[in-house]
Amino acid sequence: MSKAYPHHFFGTGDLLCAVLGAGYFHGLSLDKTAEVALDFIDKTLQLTLELKRDLKLGLCYEPYLLDLAIQMKHLKEEKE
Repeated sequence: MSKAYPHHFFGTGDLLCAVLGAGYFHGLSLDKTAEVALDFIDKTLQLTLELKRDLKLGLCYEPYLLDLAIQMKHLKEEKE
């Protein structure tokens, strides 16, 4: 189960759909892809809050893109 945050974060659904869509496109397990996506979003939300930036500006996800790509690559390799 993922954490709950007492804020509204713009773009969270977009990120979730993008990661799940990429997993679907590559034929990856929805369960495993969802775990990766939720971990990515959780780290993104934590960083966004730590930076104390205006939440209307969206999420600060860029620092975690490489980690996301590596995790998705591992899921692809597991599938093969």
